[in-house]
Amino acid sequence: MTHTKSNSRMELLLEKIAFYRKKKNYEMELIKWQYQNTKQSLQPINLLKNSFLERIATTNPKKNIMNIGIALATNFLSNRIRSNPSNNPIKNIIASVLKFLKNK
Repeated sequence: MTHTKSNSRMELLLEKIAFYRKKKNYEMELIKWQYQNTKQSLQPINLLKNSFLERIATTNPKKNIMNIGIALATNFLSNRIRSNPSNNPIKNIIASVLKFLKNK
């Protein structure tokens, strides 16, 4: 009887060893995959791309485009009015307001 007990224990031990070897290999593959993924995500171009995509995802794109359009229009008008100096007080006030909005 002791011979069969030792054989069954040996078989159980060999099965456990095989199981843990497979588990170790699987976990090693996961670690390699995670390392490659982290390495790739930390490349400068991917950092810029990810931060840009996060910025778009967290804000309302229509609102963002509208703000950019308003800023460009304000900048254009401000530069246009300042490049043609005038004695007209309304133009001077508008130029001052646009300059204030541009710097804000």
